[in-house]
Order: sequence, then C-alpha cells, then structure tokens
Amino acid sequence: MWSKDTLFLCGLTVDNVILLREISRKFIRNLCGTCYKEVTLLPLLYRRFNEMEETIEKSLLDLPMALNLHTNNVNVDPQFDHRDKNGKDFEYFEEQIYFLKAENEALQKSLERLEEEKKVNDYQKLKSDRALTDKIKHLEDNLQEVNKNYSKLKLECDEKEKQLSELRNKFDFELVYKKLEIEYSKKVEEVDKLQEALENAQTNLKNARNSKLEELEKTVAKYKIELLHAKDKLKQSELAKEQAYDDSIKLKLQESRNTIDALKLDLDHKIKQINQLKDVIKSEEETKNKLLQDNTELGNSLELVRQDYKSLFLEMSNKEKELHAECGKMLRKYTEEMSKNTELSSQLAIQKEESSNLRILNNKINSKYETVFNKNLKIINQLSPLKDKIGRIQKIQTSYKSDIKMQLDEYEKSLQFLRSKVKDLECENIMLKELHSKLSQVVEYKDSTESDQEKGKQLFDVDTSSESSVSLNNDKTYSSLKHRSFEKQKLTIERLREELHIEKAKHDMLKERMHIQVEALEKEKHTLQTVINDLKVKLQDQGEHYKHLCDASNRKIKDLSVNLSRLEEQYKNAVSNLTEKESLIKRHFEAQENNKAVIQKLEHDFKNCQNIQNSLSQI
Repeated sequence: MWSKDTLFLCGLTVDNVILLREISRKFIRNLCGTCYKEVTLLPLLYRRFNEMEETIEKSLLDLPMALNLHTNNVNVDPQFDHRDKNGKDFEYFEEQIYFLKAENEALQKSLERLEEEKKVNDYQKLKSDRALTDKIKHLEDNLQEVNKNYSKLKLECDEKEKQLSELRNKFDFELVYKKLEIEYSKKVEEVDKLQEALENAQTNLKNARNSKLEELEKTVAKYKIELLHAKDKLKQSELAKEQAYDDSIKLKLQESRNTIDALKLDLDHKIKQINQLKDVIKSEEETKNKLLQDNTELGNSLELVRQDYKSLFLEMSNKEKELHAECGKMLRKYTEEMSKNTELSSQLAIQKEESSNLRILNNKINSKYETVFNKNLKIINQLSPLKDKIGRIQKIQTSYKSDIKMQLDEYEKSLQFLRSKVKDLECENIMLKELHSKLSQVVEYKDSTESDQEKGKQLFDVDTSSESSVSLNNDKTYSSLKHRSFEKQKLTIERLREELHIEKAKHDMLKERMHIQVEALEKEKHTLQTVINDLKVKLQDQGEHYKHLCDASNRKIKDLSVNLSRLEEQYKNAVSNLTEKESLIKRHFEAQENNKAVIQKLEHDFKNCQNIQNSLSQI
C-alpha cells in the first residue's frame, strides 16, 4: 500500500500535468485567435508542447517505480538530490530563473514603452493626418475657388469678346469709310460732270449771247438801212404823190392787210406759246414772276411793235440790259456754288482726317484688345501648369498616404508578432514558475523522506542483505531517472535561453526598424510640410497675381467701355455731319438742277425772242 505522501505527490503530478495540458491548449487557442496570420509559429509551439507532454508522460510512467523505490528506500544520500549530473546545485537554476524573470520584466517594460511610443506615434499620425486632410481640403477649396473665378473670368471675357464683335460689326469704321468714300467719289464724279455741263452751258451761253448780239447788230443795221430806204421811198413817194396817189394807197392797203393777217397769225401762235409758258410757270413757283414779267414785257413789246418800230429798239436795249443782269446773277450764283463746293471739299478733307484718326483709334483699341487677350491667354497657360502641379501633389500625397498605411500595417503586424512572442515568453515564464514550484515540492519531499529514513533506521535494524541490495538497486534506478529528467529540463532551459536570446535580437532589430521607420516618417512629414508651405506661398502669390490681373482687366475693360462710348459719340457726330453734308450736297444738286431749269427757260425765252425778231424782220 502507498503512503499518504506518495498519494499526495501523485496527485500533485497528475494535477500539474492536467494544468499544463489545459494551459498549452488555451495558449494555442489564444495564439490561433490573436495571431492567426503568424502561421509559422504554430508548428514550433506544437513541437515544443509535444516534447513537454512526452517528458510529462514519461515522468508519469516512471512515477509508480519511483514511488515503489521511495517506499522501499533506505540509506539514500540526501545531498545527491540537490545536484545535477554536472554537480551543479539547483540554486543555480533558481538564479537563472531569477535572471530570466528579470529579463522578462525588462522585456515587458520595453514592450510597454513600445506600446506607449506606438500610442504616441498613432496620436501624432492622427494629428498629422488630420492636419494633412485639412490642408488638402483647404487647397482643394482654394483650387475650386480659383477654378470658379477662372470660369467667371472666362465667361466675362467671352461676353466682352461678343460685345466687341457686335460693336465691331456695328462700328466698322473702315466699311463705313469705304462706303462714304464710294458715295463721295460718285458724288464728286456727278459734281465734275455738272461742272463740265455748267462750263459747257456757260460757253454755249457766251457763244449764244455773242451770236445773238451779232445778229441783233445785223438786224439793227438792216433796220437802219430799211429805214433809210423807207425815208428815200417816202421822199420819192411825196414827189410822186400826185402822179400815183391812188395806186400807192391801194398797194399800201393791200400790204397792210397782208401784214395784219400775218401778224394775227403770229399773234395767235404767240398766244398759244404764252399759254404753254404759263402752264410751265405755274409748275415752277420760283421762276413764275420772272416769266410773267417777260411775258408782260413781250406783250408790251408786241403792242409797241404794232404801234411803232422805235419801241422795238428800246425794248431790245432793255432786254439786253436784263440779260446782262441775269448773266451777272448766274455768275454770282455760280461763284457762290463754287465757294460752297470748296467748303464741302474742305469739310470732306476734315472728315477724311477724322476718319483717319478714327482708324488710328480703332487700331489702338484692337492692339489693346489683343494685348488683353494675350495676357488672358498667358494667365490661362500659367494656371494649367499649376493645375498639373496640384494634381501631381495630390497624387504624391495619395502615394505617401498609401506608403504610410503600408508601413503602419507592417508596424502593427510587427507589434502583433512581438505581442505573440511576449505571450510565448509569459507562458514559458509560467512554465518555469511551475517547474520551480515542482522543484521546491521535490526538495520538501526529499527533506521529509530523509527524516522518515532516519526514523526507519532506528526501527528496522534487523534487515537482510538481500533487502539492502534491492533497495540499493532501486536507489540507483531512481537516481538514473532523476538524472535523465534533470538533463531534459536542462536542455529545455538551454533551448529556452537560446530562444530568448534570438527573440531579444529580433526585438532589438524590430526596435531599430521602428526607429528607422519613425525617422523616415518624420522626414516624409517634414518634406510634406515644406511642400505644403511652398504650395501655400505659391498659391498666395498666384492669388495676389490673379487679383492684380483681375483689377487690371477690370480697369482695361472700363477704359475700353469709356473709349467705346467716346467712339460711339464720335461715330454719331460723324454720321450727323455726314447727313448734314449729304443734305448740303443734295441742296447743291437741287440748286444745280434749278439752275439748269432756269437756263433752259432762258434759252427757250431767247429762242422765242429770236423767233419774234425773225418775224419782225420778215415784216
């Protein structure tokens, strides 16, 4: 039968084994739950726990033998249990466990520091991300405002261009000037033709006047000769009155009758002509009085011709005077018209100068408009690379964000891996604590067994040599089992140390990587801040430049509007002047036509006078 101590020891070992199994399973589950991505750690953990289970199972298999040996043990060296195969004391392992605990605590502290640093870095990263997002939003808002202002300016420029095109179509001074030049050239040609006609008419009038004067002189000479002949005839008739009084009276009566009949016919013909002239005079109010006077004079002259030949000479002299006066009037009118034509030509020259000035102003306006348009094009060309730069900066920011996210994901993965390692170390620390508790229990058990052995020596002095030999053999087997278990524990502890050293090295490497990544992130943040500051400065400069350009464009638009209003006024004044000049030219042409009509009437009257003279000469 086993004693209470042996049963207690068996219970402790079984409970420890069960606890170890449960802890290992829970640990694996936790690892599988938290670090499900770290698949490479699982086979190592399974191997380690399998080895631990194998050692525990072997110890369980060897337990009954050890218990039997313990019950039958007599005279065992108590100092042997405190040393391992190499002669080292268990206190050495306790010191190693203490150092491992200290290292574990240092690792935990470093882990806590890393977590705090990670929190600080996360907070700084969030701050920087927020600042970057705010700056990007601000830049995007500025860009949108710039685009809106640019679209507004473009619309305004398009409207101004439309207005300018409409104004150009309205106030195309070159076309108007060309039309006016064509009209003026036509009118000048007409004026030249009229001047030629006037000159021809004047020459014809002069020739006709000279010819009429010559004819009148000839007729006067003829009448004088006829009068002389008549006087001679009268003298001869007075001498021969007595002889042929009766014959002469008869002949004279017949001649007078014939002349009276001819004069009646002429009078009827003249009355018809006078009636026609009256109808013509009624249609023209300006020459009515003159023609009436002429007709009355002609009537009086005809009556005077009937009465006496002398009245004809007086009337012819009066008519010559009137013709001279009318010719003087015509010459005065011609000189007045020539002065008017000179004034019109001077006014046209002034208009030509004004049109040339208007052309110069139009060219200046076109040049100013072209400069403004070129400046607007330059502004557009300057804004397009800015848009490209902002798009590139946004792309760079997105790439930086993606890189930062990737690096943060890698950092989180490394932290998760470190946490898993720390958990492994904690589990190993727990295992070491349990082993230490087991060793303490074994030491206590050895102390109790030594006290029991001393009591047994006093009670069992009479034992056979066979029993002592059996007990010695049992002690040897027990000691060999102990050596094996201690060697295995030593090997596991060495493995754990090596793994701890490896993990420390990995931890240091991770720390260095973290520092490098943090420095790289700080550098990138600094570069981003510098880029953002440069962009802010550029945007401010461009905004100021854009404002200056807007102000300049508004001023130029105002100047152009003022110049256009002035040009409109000048154009209106020019149109009014041209209308006045056209009215003057029309009046001039009307006066020329009236002069033509008057000249034709005078020619007609002169012809009538010639006919009357011819008829009188025939009489």
